Amino acid sequence: MKWRVLFVAVLAVWVPPQPASPPPLKVDAHAFVDPDGHRVVLRGVASMGMAMVYGNKDRSGGGSPMSVAQYVDRATQTDATGGKWYSNAIRLSFERFPVTNPTRLYTTENTPYAMPDTIAFGEWQSSHTYADGEMVAWKGKRYRVAAKLWRADRGLAWNPSPYKVGDIVVNLERNIYRCTSSTGKGVPAGDWGRYPRGTAEGIVEDQGGVQYEWQYVGPFGQSGSTSPFTQQAVSDNRVDWYLDNLVQWQYVSPDYSKTKAQENFTDWKSKVMDPAVKRAVDIGLYVVITEFDFGPAQHPLRRARLLDFWTRMATSQWANHPQVLFELWNESEDIGPYKGGPGSWTLQKPVIQETVDAIRAAGARNIVIIPTPFYSAWIGEATASALSGTNLAYALHQYRSQWESYSSNREQILQGLASGQAIVVTEWGDDTSETNPALMWPKATKVDPPLQRLLEPTDGSRGAAGWFAWALSHTWAPGLFRDEALMRPTPFGIATRQWLSEVRDERKP
Repeated sequence: MKWRVLFVAVLAVWVPPQPASPPPLKVDAHAFVDPDGHRVVLRGVASMGMAMVYGNKDRSGGGSPMSVAQYVDRATQTDATGGKWYSNAIRLSFERFPVTNPTRLYTTENTPYAMPDTIAFGEWQSSHTYADGEMVAWKGKRYRVAAKLWRADRGLAWNPSPYKVGDIVVNLERNIYRCTSSTGKGVPAGDWGRYPRGTAEGIVEDQGGVQYEWQYVGPFGQSGSTSPFTQQAVSDNRVDWYLDNLVQWQYVSPDYSKTKAQENFTDWKSKVMDPAVKRAVDIGLYVVITEFDFGPAQHPLRRARLLDFWTRMATSQWANHPQVLFELWNESEDIGPYKGGPGSWTLQKPVIQETVDAIRAAGARNIVIIPTPFYSAWIGEATASALSGTNLAYALHQYRSQWESYSSNREQILQGLASGQAIVVTEWGDDTSETNPALMWPKATKVDPPLQRLLEPTDGSRGAAGWFAWALSHTWAPGLFRDEALMRPTPFGIATRQWLSEVRDERKP
């Protein structure tokens, strides 16, 4: 009898070990600490707009030719030069459509694939004063106020000749003027002169070849007696504009029903936000969710969005996730009469407190990062009058050119770092022409101290709770990479990678 021995090969698919989940964090004075009380400094990169990543996989529009998950992986990749990126965190920027500030980012819906609105807008009102960024609904469409400096720039195609009697302009002080006298034969080719400056007074303007007289009409923003949206739109750069007495309106999108608006948001969240955050969590990163919008908190649209979006996040799967932090929005700046620069904290603080309270009331205890005035640079003003509540940190944005040029800016930063509040530098970059990585801002500057010593001092003084280099991109300047595959670092990228490498194993008690 012959025995046959059967060898059975068991094939197994090798699954690489997953990174261990980092510990949950809380704010303890000026630092983030884990449950054992050890300090954890967040260090990593800030993303470009994630809608650009999702919406431009076809390589159109300067985006990224990779999936959202592949993009997030670049935060911890080994790049084309063989260098390892030791990020322990990533800041994910989710762009808004439309941006509260009409001059920023996208003017066409879902181009490429930005966060849609889920709030309702009131109907257009006659004889009403509007401010930049405000939105209205009218017969199934949405429109936004946007000061276009109507007919003010005579060098452009829509107004190539000198002003004529009856012409209307919006000047830099946001006042409306009508031309009452226009004499002369014109100005030299290519020299289009000035348009009227000033407030609430007539102006006589002598430009040599042309002389004008201007009559003050009124402040920008007063709507007319009948709807402007039945008129023929003026198309400019693929945007439809409507002139409404002393207001200009920009067409934005259809006016979606509540059900359809929710469908739009759910679709965006499932395709853009959730895969990005999940991938960051899966590879062991802390992740900052940032609503990438601009303007001061007290702007009516910004305030409505803060409450709506963060109440949604506070009841989402990312609420109370140990690796997820909330950054309320990107930057504060002036929009029309709504002030977001120095001196604006007293105006913004009540609205921000309202949003923080809404997040906590919904049950979310995530660390919340608070934007500060003047493009998140005026941090001393905010930290001197801190919000109430726990697990709060304050955002700082700073670039080398600002640090080296403005002493008032440095004073604000030093005041913020000395305040005892937790500071997270959610954007920093070397925006100079320096090409030697060793002379980049982390190590060198014309004004001491260099950034690494400022944020992570070795003398025991307070430093930042975290920092994010701007940006994980080859098009959003200053970019960390020079190619669209995000594999070949720029000198700035090399300097950032070196800093990450030097501190990768650091754990401060």
